[in-house]
Amino acid sequence: MRDLVNAGAVDLVNATVEQGASSDQAKAWWGNFLVQKANEAGVELDELPITPAQVAAVAALVDDGTLTTKLARQVVEGVLAGEGEPDQ
Repeated sequence: MRDLVNAGAVDLVNATVEQGASSDQAKAWWGNFLVQKANEAGVELDELPITPAQVAAVAALVDDGTLTTKLARQVVEGVLAGEGEPDQ
């Protein structure tokens, strides 16, 4: 939890859970992968061009078997690059 607080991810995790993702999924995406992407981009986590709803949509695609975790990361990278919505 300390890492989420330090990364400024608590509100983003909560919003992602409110959009339907499990708390574990939300923590994993915001606390790991997206923190890394924010660091690479030199921006704050909440400045990334991805919303909690989009993260929840990716989590749902993993849950229903449409995407593997590896493919889900590629989808998130596409969203961050402005290439469209997760289901596209």
